[in-house]
Amino acid sequence: MSAIDRIAGPWQGRGTLGGIPFACADGPTMAAGWARDLAALLGQYDREIDAIVRARVAVSATISDRRIQRMIDGIAHQRSALAQLFADAGLAPAAAPPLAPGRTSPLLAGWRQILRDWAWDDRSEEARIGADAVCDALRGAGVGELGEMVVLGAGAGRMPYELHLRFNSRLSLLLDINPIPALVGHRVIGGQTIELVEFPSTPVEPTDAATTWALRRRGPPVSGLYFAFDDARAPALPDAAFDTLLTCWYIDQVDQPFADLIAVVRRLLRPGGLWINTGPLVYRRRAVVDRLSLTELLTTVTARGFAALHVDSASRRFLCSPVAGDGRIERVHTMLWRRDATIEPSRRSLDIAHALAPTATKPLSTADGPGKAPERRAGR
Repeated sequence: MSAIDRIAGPWQGRGTLGGIPFACADGPTMAAGWARDLAALLGQYDREIDAIVRARVAVSATISDRRIQRMIDGIAHQRSALAQLFADAGLAPAAAPPLAPGRTSPLLAGWRQILRDWAWDDRSEEARIGADAVCDALRGAGVGELGEMVVLGAGAGRMPYELHLRFNSRLSLLLDINPIPALVGHRVIGGQTIELVEFPSTPVEPTDAATTWALRRRGPPVSGLYFAFDDARAPALPDAAFDTLLTCWYIDQVDQPFADLIAVVRRLLRPGGLWINTGPLVYRRRAVVDRLSLTELLTTVTARGFAALHVDSASRRFLCSPVAGDGRIERVHTMLWRRDATIEPSRRSLDIAHALAPTATKPLSTADGPGKAPERRAGR
């Protein structure tokens, strides 16, 4: 029996969407909710086009006319592309109330991350730099292979793809609860090209106001990499099933207490298994008491039976689009842990926490280019 058959056996009969299985038992309910969300999103696009057209009539022809037409065409293209993405996956929109004014569709969560993963490569090194940093940390810690890996909150899958490729993994299972990143990542990693549109809030040029990108895989094909729909806070996976677990830009964003998150990681990893985490500690949803600093996080993870193999911090670009005049710089922490490692965990981890955490910030890489001001607005 193959590794994926062994892990996915209990999912039989739970259905699929676009070739991606539902690991969770409530897949039909999730799909029905997505169908309603899709209808609301498509209706929102129609209303946006109508509003722009009406406003345009009242404005005399100016240099802005080109930008306005670009927006109209871009929204229409986006509407068609997303409708087709779901149609190809076998999901049709269902009747739903309109989105409230000013509200962004939940389907678009992580939109710019999708573009960062698979669209910007020809004009940005952001995705490559992040993957290189994790690979350098792994090799520096003497890690030669990842074996069978699970990814919590995988999004569109660029980081897992890079690790799977560079370390020749036997299996990588990518879990996410958001359909658009998973469907896009599944198709792009499979070799397809998808055209999607970016609507930067601060376009550099008028033509950048609606930029159509061709999302494609630039590296070689891989085997053994799979997506699945599941709630990563309580995944429907067997205990001690994986050699490696990856969380990237996840642990500070997931709506779950750290103690529960660490328990999930510990449950899924085999003894001696490796936990790779990379991302900032920029909290949005956590209670104040659970907004751990790096040193607190290191101590907390150590107390639950993990040993730190590597910790570093560096200031890096985050979602700095090539066609936008804004973006963010975040302090990204890359951490490697062993579950129940043979080395004495408490002393080593605390040494790393006290020695590295206060001083590990590196200057922004020259490859990243000049800094940009913080940007908080969600993408379309």
